[in-house]
Amino acid sequence: MRVKSKLGRRKNKAKSKLSSHKKTNKHKKAPFYCYCRTRARDTEFMIQCDGCDIWYHGSCVELREEEADIIDKYFCPPCRTEHGPIILKNRRTIQRLDYREINEGTSSHDSEKLGFIHHLKNKKFLSQDDVLIYLTGNELTENYLSTNGFSKPILVRSLEGLGMRVPPSDLTIQDIERYVGSLRELEVIDTLKQTDFKLKMGEWTRYFKELDRKHILNVISLEVSNTELGDIITPPKIVREFDWVACYWPESKDLPHNWFLSKPQVQKYCLMSVQGSYTDFHIDFGGSSVWYHPIKGKKIFYLIEPTDTNVKKYERWSSSHYQSNTFFGDVVDKCYQCEINAGETMFIPTGWIHAVYTPIDSIVFGGNYLTKFNIPLQLKVYNIERNLDTPAKFLYPNYETLYWLAGDQLLQEVNSRNENRSADYLIPGLELMVKMFKEWNRNRKGSDHQQHIPCTVCPDEIISKMTNFFESKKSKNKPHSKTDNTTRKIKDSSTQQQTLKIRSYKKKKGFAVTGNKQKTKSYQIRVRKLKLPVHTD
Repeated sequence: MRVKSKLGRRKNKAKSKLSSHKKTNKHKKAPFYCYCRTRARDTEFMIQCDGCDIWYHGSCVELREEEADIIDKYFCPPCRTEHGPIILKNRRTIQRLDYREINEGTSSHDSEKLGFIHHLKNKKFLSQDDVLIYLTGNELTENYLSTNGFSKPILVRSLEGLGMRVPPSDLTIQDIERYVGSLRELEVIDTLKQTDFKLKMGEWTRYFKELDRKHILNVISLEVSNTELGDIITPPKIVREFDWVACYWPESKDLPHNWFLSKPQVQKYCLMSVQGSYTDFHIDFGGSSVWYHPIKGKKIFYLIEPTDTNVKKYERWSSSHYQSNTFFGDVVDKCYQCEINAGETMFIPTGWIHAVYTPIDSIVFGGNYLTKFNIPLQLKVYNIERNLDTPAKFLYPNYETLYWLAGDQLLQEVNSRNENRSADYLIPGLELMVKMFKEWNRNRKGSDHQQHIPCTVCPDEIISKMTNFFESKKSKNKPHSKTDNTTRKIKDSSTQQQTLKIRSYKKKKGFAVTGNKQKTKSYQIRVRKLKLPVHTD
């Protein structure tokens, strides 16, 4: 592999290597330009393919100059079908990890963490049959969720009826590397320390293939929507029907010129976990729901229901100094153990607190999504994240933007279904949404709230619509007191008596009552004088 540096650090080296090979037929045939068909300039970074010897601009093949330092053999996209992915240099150690404590004897903090991970099998948990709802793909429909709600985890045993597409079970780590690229940067979790660091996909492949692994590492946040791997993944149909991003985020062709907000990419994750991996208790960001489908291996979930008491305990535990050496399952009254095998699909609703253990090497696909079924709990989790000063990279992207986009649409849905009351389950969520909208709108100037309001939305208009809706609904449902009913009856009775007296008086005086049959406020009646014959006995 050869490079031409735009910074000049490797320019002489590149030129000397090039001149030494200049006389070969191979280099005479190799053009000195890439896809863009423009020749190199001394100020541009370029890299030469080890397969075809063609030089490419780093910008044309999406490669940064600093990334070239760790490449041993570079293959351009066309050559990768024949030669395989890019080969990275071996690194003796993972630089960002300090394993001296582990090798020399773990600290009490680490040994306690390792201790309860190793003893999970000996702990007693409640059965998954006490908490899971077992359905077929055909039974999991909009009508089912609208009628029964989405408050318990759902397990579907097979793909049939789910309308979902995932890669085949023979997919390998090398295949994933080919799909996403060897230089794709991954967030890797060290199971022992529960801390994260970064690795390239090529380095991760080499680690995953090792038979004797010195460290237990885990990848749970590789989002693949904009890759070739994402093209062969389709979330379940029920998810696509309710996912706010799929339903309410405008299409790119419909975006106005001043739209600067990026679409949340959280629908397609690839999780790669080695045996012994453990992810500690957490709630998915923004209170989002999750779909989860292993194609290889198995996962063991430890699930805790998000009751008010449990959520408060979780918030205290998350911000405490004893979090790292306390198993949260021991803090609450009920913790359920659920096993999910390859080919099964689990749907975890909003707010469920869960930890995950990997008994054997596993590859899993899944995604996060916000729905209309658990809006109050979603917002509650979001407020907890803000109270805990959660770093931005662990938050649901453009969370408030999605709420502004969904608010008006959900209100229209409630109004359209108002007659049969089929959308009454949305009312508590909308009531809380309008309160949050007022808070975000009131504090928007000079704050993060301002940048999350989409240019297609008028905050004051949405708040006004939702406020008027609830005020009218409140006035319609306001019951009349007994005193009001009694007063109305007395008033009606006295009015009738007064009208009869007037009619009788008019007749006596020689007036005939005709005209207006409807009562007016002053109870006046139009009459015309009529000459009546004189009656004699």
